[in-house]
Amino acid sequence: MLSKLSLKREHRPFFRLMISYFAMVFIIILFGSIAYKKTVIMVETDTKESFSAVLEQCKNTLDARFKEIENITIQLSKDSDIRDFMNLQRPFKDPDYYKIQKIFNKMYPYRLANTFMDRIFIYFKNSDVIISSHHASIRVPLYYENFLKYEGINYDEWNNKLYLNEKNYWPSHRVLIGDEIKSFVTFVKPILVENQLMRGGVFIALVNEKKILDHLKFLDLVNDGWCYIVDKEDNIIASTYKGSIPKIDITEYRGHFEDMIDGNRMFIIYDTSEYNGWKYVMVVPINAIMEKVSYYNRFYFTILVTVLTIGITVAGILAYKNSRPISALIRKMKEWMDNNDLYDGGNEYDFVENSITNIIKNNNRLKKEMKKQSELMVTAFFERLFRGGFNSIQEIESVLTGTDLKINSDIYSVIIFQIDEYDINSKVKRVFDKSDVTRMLIANFLKEQLNGIGYIHTIDNERIAALLLLQCDKDSMYVKDLARKLVHAVNKSFYVNILFGVGNMYTSLLDVSQSFNEANQVLEYNMLKPKNKVLCFSEIPIVQIGFYYPVDLELKLINLVKTGQVDEVMDILNTIYRKNFVQTILPLYMSKQLLYAIYCTIIRLKNEILLENNEECVELEQAIENTIFNVPIDIIYENMINIFKYYCSVVNRRKNDYNKRLANKILDYLKSNYSNPSLSLLSVASRFNFTEKNLSYFFKEQVGENFSSYLERIRLENACEMLLNDDKTIEEIARDVGYYSSNTFYKAFKRVYGVSPCDYKFMYNKKELESRFYLGV
Repeated sequence: MLSKLSLKREHRPFFRLMISYFAMVFIIILFGSIAYKKTVIMVETDTKESFSAVLEQCKNTLDARFKEIENITIQLSKDSDIRDFMNLQRPFKDPDYYKIQKIFNKMYPYRLANTFMDRIFIYFKNSDVIISSHHASIRVPLYYENFLKYEGINYDEWNNKLYLNEKNYWPSHRVLIGDEIKSFVTFVKPILVENQLMRGGVFIALVNEKKILDHLKFLDLVNDGWCYIVDKEDNIIASTYKGSIPKIDITEYRGHFEDMIDGNRMFIIYDTSEYNGWKYVMVVPINAIMEKVSYYNRFYFTILVTVLTIGITVAGILAYKNSRPISALIRKMKEWMDNNDLYDGGNEYDFVENSITNIIKNNNRLKKEMKKQSELMVTAFFERLFRGGFNSIQEIESVLTGTDLKINSDIYSVIIFQIDEYDINSKVKRVFDKSDVTRMLIANFLKEQLNGIGYIHTIDNERIAALLLLQCDKDSMYVKDLARKLVHAVNKSFYVNILFGVGNMYTSLLDVSQSFNEANQVLEYNMLKPKNKVLCFSEIPIVQIGFYYPVDLELKLINLVKTGQVDEVMDILNTIYRKNFVQTILPLYMSKQLLYAIYCTIIRLKNEILLENNEECVELEQAIENTIFNVPIDIIYENMINIFKYYCSVVNRRKNDYNKRLANKILDYLKSNYSNPSLSLLSVASRFNFTEKNLSYFFKEQVGENFSSYLERIRLENACEMLLNDDKTIEEIARDVGYYSSNTFYKAFKRVYGVSPCDYKFMYNKKELESRFYLGV
């Protein structure tokens, strides 16, 4: 029954087209002449109304955008800092400059919140200060000449024009903004002080004429049609007409009429904005309207002649021919989307359009989300790498696969740059101080200067770290010279003083955190002893005031033991031994303190790892307690190393046992639920508290086969058994083993077994029949 309904649904496009063709045949034959006349009138009327509706929509859109700008000025005018600053007069005191910076910071978000407005300025009349969303200046005439120059208007004319009206719009004018000249429509609104009698300043908002024209371009201006906007004084705000706009007399509020313009019969639609009084005028050639009418005329006559000469047979052929690609496309989309309920037999074109639109939207949303996640992952990766948060190279490589970072080098070293202060000897005055903007600019500059030999990571407001990827032929002198060059380049470009510290060079990414800590120690050392500044960690004088076993190293050792990383644990223990007993000579009492500190770590790990007492571990601990004052330190340290190795073996054994149990649970779940079509890597990962990526890696490691391959294999194995032992159809078997459609099941079966399901069943039955025949003989 379901297959019959599916078959009928699949042929709906054909029947729809067939009925449409039949309807056109009979309607044209019976009502051709009447429909012809009414169609001409209707198309002409609808076309005119559609032009009017589109023009009104364009007007409403632009009104809304300009209302947004005015709302921004209203919000800013209510700001207490801005209202206080309007009463301020020169000369300025030090806190007044901070007020300018504060107002500038408040205006910056509005530049991001409204993309229609290019720039917004506040000009304070009493203090003669201008603040924009991009700059702030106390030298307004100089600022006007360099950053806000209206072509053909000097500063005095511009200043006087600001206070002519209560609120007004300036027509499109060419304005020099920095190094660029663009055409802008200017919105000017005065700010009234509390007594409401004198203006304390004005808001100036610039809207790029191109953005207004972009709205006008959405109008269907075919066949040399054009559109323009004028204000109450008939000043042209914006126009799509290339030349001088012909004079058109418009007296009413809105409407449309026909007129001769430049020898051509034109249809003119106009509307007036209730918000700002602008007139929106659209001029379309009459031919554009009559062309559609002529199209319908030809269409009707063509159909009439076709029906009379070819008849119903051709209608059937056309319906079949046109429905085939639509039906095929719908089937393909159902297979790709793996959901039979996406198409319910409704309008095919709407289904195709909506499906493609959803695919594009999802793709764009996925790209944006991936880009955002990638940036967050890069920041988190460097933060974790510098803080020593990785326990193995495999863990680092696993995290790197989710980013675009390519970190593979012979030698690694870390440089930390600290922003000290601006160069007070510089004659260049900076608008910003030690801020996020400064840090961002310097970080980007350092990234460009490194030119691919390293990565930049911002630590905090004052420090920026650089991870250098070096070849084996580079030494510490090369790193110091590189750091000096970078600091010199930053000082030359930004007029800031930069302090830096260089960590030692290491061959493993796991040691990058050590280099980072060393670079940080260089900066701290220079702060404590500014007269004896050093550049590299190796230059810091070694003064042994205690044993080497820092807290962060102990925590890293504990974490490595808990994860069973025996090689990394041995590296840390060897480092502790080398720095305490090889590179320096500790007094006996201090050596004992070190051993007791390591012993405390052992006891702490015992309580956290070993839930029950283990005889072997107890014996090793007892041996250390009994001989700690009587045997050589090397023997005691070797016994401690053996205990750490034992802890790692316990962790790895438990980990393997847990992984095997978890893998068996996942396999049992797949075998029990393989018939569920929605079973996927995502659903299984969600059930067992995995991410998709981690589950895929875990499944491959434990089972030795990809998740998708294993799921497909058990589905097809059960399908083979059903083919040979059951009388179900291919569609029923496909549904029972977890496939949405028989086509997907058919393709998967043929790809794995090399034959179709029907051929497989036929070959098996034939082979079984032949074997019975021979047995009978």
